[in-house]
Amino acid sequence: MARSRELWWFAPRESLFALLLVCFCLYAGSARAQTVTVNTASPAAGAKVSVTVANGPGSQRDWLGLALSSDPNNRFIQWKYLSNTQSPPPSGIRTATVTFDMPSSPGTYQFRFFANDGFTRLAQSADVRVGAASIKVSTSSAAPGASVSVTVANGPANQRDWVGLALASDPDKSFVDWKYLNNAQSPAPSGMGTATLTFAMPSTPGTYQFRFFANDSFARLASSAGVTVAGSPPPIGASPLPPAGRPSVSVNTTSTAANERVSVVVSNGPGTGTDWVALAPVSAPNTQYLQWKYLNNTQSKAPTGITAATLTFDMPPSTGVYEFRLFAGDGFTRLADSADVTVSAPAPTPSPSPSPQPSPTPSGAYEGFGAVTRGGEGQPIYRVTNLNNSGPGSLREALKGGNRYIVFDVGGTINITTAEYVGNWYWAGLPVWGAHVTIDATTAPAPGITIQALSLPNTGNSGVVGMAIDSYVLGSHDVIVKGIRFRNVTSSSATCLSIGSHNVIVDHVSTAACGKNGIDLYGDSKVPVHDITVQNSIIGPNNPSHNLAMDINRNEWNITLHHNLIIGLTGRMPKISRDQRPSADTTVDMRNNVIWDWNGGRATTIMEGAKVNVVNNLFYTPPADGGVEWGLQVCTGVAEGTCAAGSQYAASAYTAGNVSLNGRSYSDLYNSRGERSAPFTAAPVKTTDACTAARAVVAGSGARPLDGVDRNLIAQVDLSGCP
Repeated sequence: MARSRELWWFAPRESLFALLLVCFCLYAGSARAQTVTVNTASPAAGAKVSVTVANGPGSQRDWLGLALSSDPNNRFIQWKYLSNTQSPPPSGIRTATVTFDMPSSPGTYQFRFFANDGFTRLAQSADVRVGAASIKVSTSSAAPGASVSVTVANGPANQRDWVGLALASDPDKSFVDWKYLNNAQSPAPSGMGTATLTFAMPSTPGTYQFRFFANDSFARLASSAGVTVAGSPPPIGASPLPPAGRPSVSVNTTSTAANERVSVVVSNGPGTGTDWVALAPVSAPNTQYLQWKYLNNTQSKAPTGITAATLTFDMPPSTGVYEFRLFAGDGFTRLADSADVTVSAPAPTPSPSPSPQPSPTPSGAYEGFGAVTRGGEGQPIYRVTNLNNSGPGSLREALKGGNRYIVFDVGGTINITTAEYVGNWYWAGLPVWGAHVTIDATTAPAPGITIQALSLPNTGNSGVVGMAIDSYVLGSHDVIVKGIRFRNVTSSSATCLSIGSHNVIVDHVSTAACGKNGIDLYGDSKVPVHDITVQNSIIGPNNPSHNLAMDINRNEWNITLHHNLIIGLTGRMPKISRDQRPSADTTVDMRNNVIWDWNGGRATTIMEGAKVNVVNNLFYTPPADGGVEWGLQVCTGVAEGTCAAGSQYAASAYTAGNVSLNGRSYSDLYNSRGERSAPFTAAPVKTTDACTAARAVVAGSGARPLDGVDRNLIAQVDLSGCP
């Protein structure tokens, strides 16, 4: 028995050792480091790659970012949660495979794994090097109609990668021929990374270029060298004037003062109905312009085509050399140019105006949800003393910190020529760094302050926005912007004024000729957007190919829009969406605005969980354009118009007192689209009936004094149908 007892005690000591060994192995396994691996180390530009994360902490909002290897953690190009989307998974995930499209720019990149919506880096991948795609053409000169060979290499092998042939001076969206990489205009069954295509050169003389684009988009991967198509020399003694049947543009003067009105005559146009004339600096590309009109001398399409017309334009306030350009059919195919028109500086005034002083905000001047902020009231005064892009005395310099009231000792146009990377995927011409700031352009002498950005590149996911107010990456909140005009922020897909913040007021601001939207209010899980007022402002027409007003999207609440003129666009006037993120708060209170001419598109659209009051607004669009019934659209979960089927797409609205000058039946239609009998909670706004408010909007909205663009827009608003 004693021996047996000794053996019984010995056996557990061996078992205990084995058990401890197993526990240690389990512990070591559970404590393995997080890893990030990529399925390739050298993908092509734009190629899709798979990124695998292992042994994560399992927090619901752990995420992956794609960045240049040299950039800090808060700079990234793309990001996703471990759900492989930008919506978090229902519960935490420890191991996942996520797909990304690599950037089109060559470089050394890295995937970084971060914890729980923060910038605590858990792991990173090895470097991933993107090589440059290439496109080469078989010749540098060709006869009209000649066949040339084009070779593409190192492409991302998307099924719908394509090659376009365009004039070298034209923007990407203007091209004369195109093909997928299978040498046809129907996509191949699968992607191709290398291919040879044939093109017939155009018959019109000029220098052309072949451009390689990714996956049915305008993300340019590579460009060929130029190919010159030569024309026959004119006979000796031939007149340099264009043939009688060729389109032409002439102007009644070649020298004028700033803001003077000129007459422009168009002859022999193609008569498509959407031909248009743009006023632009002579050095600007086709996509960058200051003003534009259809041949009926308005920004509303003519009911029929016009081949000859006389238009009027107000010349810009800035000195320079300008020209008028005739384009075909809402595109950028340039048909003719005018002679150069020089705008000269006015004679100097005998004595300078006194320096402006900021006045206290009058009681009641700001209303709505944004009135909770005082901006930079009571803070030190910063003076803008020149119109330079940067440097001492510039607006950019004044925006480099918070706690300030910015005034202007000068008036005129600030041409933004450089952009700053502000993180979270985007760039800005003028980022607002810091909180408690007022930018008061009403203090500027005539003609006020205009911000334009004619030469900013199409950088980042959304181009280069004109001005950015962002609480997450810039720390800017409690900001007031008043009295500024935004013109010609023409980086493709860019917004003139981008707001991702809280406690913001936009007052007496004007936007037009933006790359995409006039104003954006865009939030996400990192950037809640709330307590904002946009009032007494004009949101005018933008890039004809992307002519939208205002996007209010995702994680936002307590937004007030009142006494604004939103005019001459094709949609988002505004578009309001919670992006399927339910909230108990009011999304937008929209009252006493004028929504004018949506060009056959969709004007105000409310969708995906938004809760909106639409009260005492005035709507009108030319009946000939169609789409009158879509002045106001509230998604109910039923497929209709641009609304999708499904309860997740439904919104809720209170609609009352709205007036359509297209007729009583449309007023009744708009007011019936809200299903609520009582309004959502709203901050106080002095509210009148729709027609009384519309008269006030015409009399007082926009940056004052009005420039030629705003004068033209206000002149289009005909309130004779109001009682």
